[in-house]
Amino acid sequence: LRNVILSVYDNEQSELPLMLGISLTDELVNNNFLLVLNEIFSYSQSNLSFEKLVNNISNDLEKVVHEKLLNEYFDLDDLTIPKLIWQFVVYSLNQIQSPFHKEMYQEYNFNDSLFHPTFQMFLHLQIVLNLETIHFVYNALIDQLRYPNELTNKASVLIDVMFEKADDVKKEILFVCLLKRLLCVTKPPKSLIALFLHVNTKFGLEMKRIFKGNGEYETYLSAISIVNDLQQ
Repeated sequence: LRNVILSVYDNEQSELPLMLGISLTDELVNNNFLLVLNEIFSYSQSNLSFEKLVNNISNDLEKVVHEKLLNEYFDLDDLTIPKLIWQFVVYSLNQIQSPFHKEMYQEYNFNDSLFHPTFQMFLHLQIVLNLETIHFVYNALIDQLRYPNELTNKASVLIDVMFEKADDVKKEILFVCLLKRLLCVTKPPKSLIALFLHVNTKFGLEMKRIFKGNGEYETYLSAISIVNDLQQ
Protein backbone atom coordinates (compact mmCIF):
# COMPACT_ATOMS: atom_id res chain seq x y z
CA LEU A 1 0.00 0.00 0.00
CA ARG A 2 2.76 2.47 0.86
CA ASN A 3 4.36 1.93 -2.57
CA VAL A 4 1.06 2.81 -4.24
CA ILE A 5 0.60 5.94 -2.12
CA LEU A 6 4.16 7.17 -2.59
CA SER A 7 4.00 6.60 -6.35
CA VAL A 8 1.18 9.06 -7.00
CA TYR A 9 3.22 12.21 -6.39
CA ASP A 10 4.52 14.33 -9.24
CA ASN A 11 7.69 12.78 -10.64
CA GLU A 12 9.37 16.19 -10.88
CA GLN A 13 9.03 17.03 -7.19
CA SER A 14 12.16 16.72 -5.08
CA GLU A 15 10.18 16.81 -1.83
CA LEU A 16 6.93 15.27 -0.73
CA PRO A 17 4.12 17.83 -1.06
CA LEU A 18 2.82 19.29 2.17
CA MET A 19 -0.74 18.01 2.43
CA LEU A 20 -3.40 19.97 4.27
CA GLY A 21 -3.14 19.31 8.00
CA ILE A 22 0.05 17.29 7.60
CA SER A 23 3.41 18.47 8.93
CA LEU A 24 6.72 16.92 7.97
CA THR A 25 8.52 18.32 11.01
CA ASP A 26 6.06 18.40 13.93
CA GLU A 27 7.61 15.38 15.68
CA LEU A 28 11.09 16.78 15.10
CA VAL A 29 10.05 20.06 16.72
CA ASN A 30 8.22 18.41 19.61
CA ASN A 31 11.23 16.23 20.42
CA ASN A 32 13.81 19.01 19.99
CA PHE A 33 15.38 17.20 17.05
CA LEU A 34 15.61 20.16 14.70
CA LEU A 35 18.08 22.01 16.90
CA VAL A 36 20.41 19.01 17.10
CA LEU A 37 20.05 18.18 13.42
CA ASN A 38 20.84 21.72 12.37
CA GLU A 39 23.93 21.61 14.58
CA ILE A 40 24.97 18.41 12.82
CA PHE A 41 24.48 19.89 9.38
CA SER A 42 26.66 22.85 10.39
CA TYR A 43 28.79 20.95 12.85
CA SER A 44 31.94 22.92 12.10
CA GLN A 45 30.29 25.77 14.03
CA SER A 46 29.24 23.63 16.97
CA ASN A 47 31.00 23.33 20.30
CA LEU A 48 30.10 19.65 20.50
CA SER A 49 31.90 17.05 18.46
CA PHE A 50 30.11 15.67 15.40
CA GLU A 51 30.21 12.16 16.86
CA LYS A 52 28.67 13.29 20.15
CA LEU A 53 25.85 15.09 18.33
CA VAL A 54 25.05 11.99 16.27
CA ASN A 55 25.22 9.81 19.37
CA ASN A 56 22.58 12.06 20.94
CA ILE A 57 20.36 11.45 17.92
CA SER A 58 21.05 7.72 18.15
CA ASN A 59 19.97 7.55 21.79
CA ASP A 60 16.74 9.43 21.06
CA LEU A 61 15.87 7.23 18.07
CA GLU A 62 16.48 4.07 20.07
CA LYS A 63 14.26 5.39 22.87
CA VAL A 64 11.40 5.96 20.41
CA VAL A 65 11.73 2.43 19.04
CA HIS A 66 11.99 0.93 22.53
CA GLU A 67 8.74 2.60 23.56
CA LYS A 68 7.04 1.44 20.37
CA LEU A 69 8.12 -2.16 20.89
CA LEU A 70 6.88 -2.06 24.49
CA ASN A 71 3.46 -0.84 23.37
CA GLU A 72 3.16 -2.93 20.20
CA TYR A 73 4.80 -6.30 20.59
CA PHE A 74 4.75 -7.71 17.08
CA ASP A 75 7.21 -8.75 14.43
CA LEU A 76 9.18 -5.68 13.28
CA ASP A 77 7.81 -6.03 9.75
CA ASP A 78 4.26 -5.73 11.10
CA LEU A 79 4.94 -2.34 12.71
CA THR A 80 4.60 1.06 11.08
CA ILE A 81 7.68 3.26 11.01
CA PRO A 82 7.65 5.66 13.98
CA LYS A 83 6.66 9.11 12.73
CA LEU A 84 9.75 10.70 14.29
CA ILE A 85 12.09 8.38 12.37
CA TRP A 86 10.27 8.95 9.08
CA GLN A 87 10.41 12.75 9.51
CA PHE A 88 14.05 12.54 10.58
CA VAL A 89 14.96 10.69 7.37
CA VAL A 90 13.02 13.02 5.06
CA TYR A 91 14.33 16.19 6.72
CA SER A 92 17.91 14.91 6.61
CA LEU A 93 17.73 13.95 2.93
CA ASN A 94 16.41 17.40 2.08
CA GLN A 95 19.52 18.97 3.61
CA ILE A 96 21.67 17.49 0.86
CA GLN A 97 22.31 20.36 -1.51
CA SER A 98 24.63 18.62 -3.98
CA PRO A 99 23.18 18.28 -7.50
CA PHE A 100 21.24 15.11 -8.04
CA HIS A 101 19.80 14.04 -11.37
CA LYS A 102 16.67 12.15 -12.27
CA GLU A 103 18.67 9.21 -13.58
CA MET A 104 20.13 7.25 -10.69
CA TYR A 105 23.86 7.77 -10.09
CA GLN A 106 24.22 9.99 -13.18
CA GLU A 107 27.27 12.29 -12.95
CA TYR A 108 27.54 11.78 -9.21
CA ASN A 109 30.81 11.04 -7.47
CA PHE A 110 30.24 8.64 -4.56
CA ASN A 111 33.41 9.88 -2.89
CA ASP A 112 31.89 13.36 -2.64
CA SER A 113 28.96 11.99 -0.65
CA LEU A 114 31.20 10.74 2.13
CA PHE A 115 32.09 14.30 3.06
CA HIS A 116 28.50 15.54 3.34
CA PRO A 117 27.23 15.78 6.96
CA THR A 118 24.03 13.89 6.09
CA PHE A 119 25.96 10.92 4.73
CA GLN A 120 28.44 11.01 7.61
CA MET A 121 25.56 11.09 10.08
CA PHE A 122 23.81 8.07 8.59
CA LEU A 123 27.05 6.11 8.29
CA HIS A 124 27.77 6.73 11.97
CA LEU A 125 24.20 5.88 12.95
CA GLN A 126 24.51 2.63 11.02
CA ILE A 127 27.44 1.70 13.28
CA VAL A 128 25.93 2.68 16.64
CA LEU A 129 22.17 2.03 16.31
CA ASN A 130 20.77 -1.24 17.60
CA LEU A 131 19.31 -3.67 15.06
CA GLU A 132 15.66 -2.83 15.76
CA THR A 133 16.20 0.89 15.22
CA ILE A 134 18.36 0.59 12.09
CA HIS A 135 15.61 -1.64 10.66
CA PHE A 136 13.17 1.27 10.88
CA VAL A 137 15.73 3.75 9.51
CA TYR A 138 16.36 1.51 6.51
CA ASN A 139 12.65 1.20 5.80
CA ALA A 140 12.13 4.95 6.15
CA LEU A 141 14.87 5.45 3.54
CA ILE A 142 13.30 2.86 1.26
CA ASP A 143 9.99 4.73 1.57
CA GLN A 144 11.60 7.56 -0.41
CA LEU A 145 12.24 5.33 -3.44
CA ARG A 146 9.41 6.43 -5.69
CA TYR A 147 9.94 7.57 -9.28
CA PRO A 148 12.93 9.43 -10.76
CA ASN A 149 13.34 12.71 -8.87
CA GLU A 150 15.86 14.33 -6.54
CA LEU A 151 14.58 12.80 -3.32
CA THR A 152 14.53 9.30 -4.81
CA ASN A 153 18.07 9.77 -6.09
CA LYS A 154 19.35 11.09 -2.77
CA ALA A 155 17.86 8.09 -0.96
CA SER A 156 19.21 5.69 -3.60
CA VAL A 157 22.75 7.00 -3.33
CA LEU A 158 22.63 7.04 0.47
CA ILE A 159 21.35 3.45 0.64
CA ASP A 160 24.08 2.38 -1.77
CA VAL A 161 26.79 4.08 0.32
CA MET A 162 25.38 2.65 3.57
CA PHE A 163 25.26 -0.81 2.05
CA GLU A 164 28.90 -0.59 1.04
CA LYS A 165 29.97 0.47 4.55
CA ALA A 166 27.72 -1.92 6.52
CA ASP A 167 28.92 -5.03 8.31
CA ASP A 168 27.52 -8.42 7.32
CA VAL A 169 24.63 -8.32 9.81
CA LYS A 170 23.38 -4.93 8.66
CA LYS A 171 24.02 -5.75 5.00
CA GLU A 172 21.64 -8.67 5.42
CA ILE A 173 19.02 -6.53 7.20
CA LEU A 174 19.15 -3.82 4.51
CA PHE A 175 19.09 -6.35 1.68
CA VAL A 176 16.09 -8.14 3.19
CA CYS A 177 14.28 -4.81 3.75
CA LEU A 178 14.73 -4.00 0.05
CA LEU A 179 13.65 -7.47 -0.96
CA LYS A 180 10.53 -7.52 1.20
CA ARG A 181 9.48 -4.13 -0.12
CA LEU A 182 9.82 -5.42 -3.68
CA LEU A 183 7.63 -8.39 -2.91
CA CYS A 184 4.91 -6.54 -0.96
CA VAL A 185 3.10 -5.26 -4.09
CA THR A 186 2.68 -6.57 -7.62
CA LYS A 187 4.22 -3.51 -9.27
CA PRO A 188 6.82 -1.76 -7.08
CA PRO A 189 8.34 1.57 -8.17
CA LYS A 190 10.94 1.26 -10.90
CA SER A 191 13.47 3.11 -8.74
CA LEU A 192 13.18 0.39 -6.10
CA ILE A 193 13.73 -2.35 -8.67
CA ALA A 194 16.68 -0.45 -10.17
CA LEU A 195 18.37 0.06 -6.81
CA PHE A 196 17.89 -3.56 -5.78
CA LEU A 197 19.36 -4.83 -9.05
CA HIS A 198 22.26 -2.40 -8.70
CA VAL A 199 22.95 -3.55 -5.13
CA ASN A 200 22.63 -7.24 -6.03
CA THR A 201 25.00 -6.80 -8.96
CA LYS A 202 27.53 -4.78 -6.97
CA PHE A 203 27.41 -6.89 -3.80
CA GLY A 204 26.06 -10.18 -5.17
CA LEU A 205 29.08 -12.26 -4.17
CA GLU A 206 28.97 -10.89 -0.62
CA MET A 207 25.24 -11.61 -0.33
CA LYS A 208 25.70 -15.16 -1.57
CA ARG A 209 28.40 -15.67 1.06
CA ILE A 210 26.20 -14.19 3.79
CA PHE A 211 23.12 -16.26 2.89
CA LYS A 212 25.13 -19.44 2.47
CA GLY A 213 26.56 -18.81 5.92
CA ASN A 214 23.17 -18.47 7.59
CA GLY A 215 21.56 -21.37 5.73
CA GLU A 216 19.17 -19.18 3.68
CA TYR A 217 20.87 -19.51 0.31
CA GLU A 218 17.99 -21.35 -1.40
CA THR A 219 15.54 -18.73 -0.13
CA TYR A 220 17.85 -16.02 -1.47
CA LEU A 221 17.93 -17.67 -4.93
CA SER A 222 14.14 -18.03 -4.98
CA ALA A 223 13.68 -14.38 -4.05
CA ILE A 224 16.11 -13.21 -6.75
CA SER A 225 14.20 -15.28 -9.29
CA ILE A 226 10.94 -13.59 -8.31
CA VAL A 227 12.55 -10.13 -8.57
CA ASN A 228 13.89 -10.96 -12.04
CA ASP A 229 10.35 -11.91 -13.08
CA LEU A 230 9.17 -8.43 -12.05
CA GLN A 231 11.21 -6.94 -14.89
CA GLN A 232 9.39 -8.94 -17.55
